[in-house]
Amino acid sequence: MISRWSATLRTWVTIAPVVAVATIALSGCSAGQISQTANHVAAINGSSVDVGDISLRNVYLIPATAAGTCIEQQNGSARLSFTAVNNSSFRPDRLIGIESDAATSVDINAPAAALTLQPKTALAAGQPIEQVKGATAPDAPIEVVVNNPNEFTRPGLTVPLTFRFEKAGAATVEVPLDACPTPPPLPSAGA
Repeated sequence: MISRWSATLRTWVTIAPVVAVATIALSGCSAGQISQTANHVAAINGSSVDVGDISLRNVYLIPATAAGTCIEQQNGSARLSFTAVNNSSFRPDRLIGIESDAATSVDINAPAAALTLQPKTALAAGQPIEQVKGATAPDAPIEVVVNNPNEFTRPGLTVPLTFRFEKAGAATVEVPLDACPTPPPLPSAGA
């Protein structure tokens, strides 16, 4: 009986270190990997960045195209689409300007008051926006035009744009160019 226990004990003493080493080695294979489900991002066209209390979301360029086609106009202007959200509970901020070395200029077509972000409100360019509480900010989108983007601006590539805010400061965003913007829906025949 003692010899049977000795044989079993010797087997376990031999196997246990092998199992321990294998367990440590295999668990080390997953160290440092990013979980594929932990970092989901929204399926949107554009980029996002935070600067101070301001969150820029869904920032993308809509190229000028030939009427009714997806053919990009060379040296044409592009419209900028984005939403800027003021996350502060008490401090307003204001969009001072947008600039890029990849374009001749960036024009913001909006009254000065429309560029002020009251606390917990948003402004949008190129897309409608609804205010969550009250009408503390304009409901109409502002228009931003990126004039004559350079020859390297094409779908699939990004263009660096710098947004400047009065209090939050500046943030540079790598902005993608939309490949083929969808036109607004046509009215139905019965409308």
